[in-house]
Amino acid sequence: MILNFKKNDKENLEKEEGKIIVVILSGACCLPGMAAFDEQAKRVIEQAIKETSVNAEIKLIPATTAMFGGAVPKHVMTNLMSKFSRDETVGVPAILIKKEVVSYGVPTLEAMKEALNKFSKDNE
Repeated sequence: MILNFKKNDKENLEKEEGKIIVVILSGACCLPGMAAFDEQAKRVIEQAIKETSVNAEIKLIPATTAMFGGAVPKHVMTNLMSKFSRDETVGVPAILIKKEVVSYGVPTLEAMKEALNKFSKDNE
């Protein structure tokens, strides 16, 4: 399941009702062509959740909301902007768990499973 971010969700980006929240920080708000990468990331995350049986939920946050709404730590947004200006690469979608970046770009299935397992163990 993927949910769109609402401004009052800001406090619930780490854990919600015993679930790990996986945030997809989307660049599609500024670059509509990036929506396909968000969809790829979502599919990888859903598969990782299924294969690990971790109780997790996916939330999609547009980069503009993250930038101006404070939903994502400022250092993450700063890293994305500097990555773009330095490497001329776009690091979105960025995938975060507990406000920590686990992937810039579409994650691999193995990387997502590893991240979900790590953060799941941290919740125990």
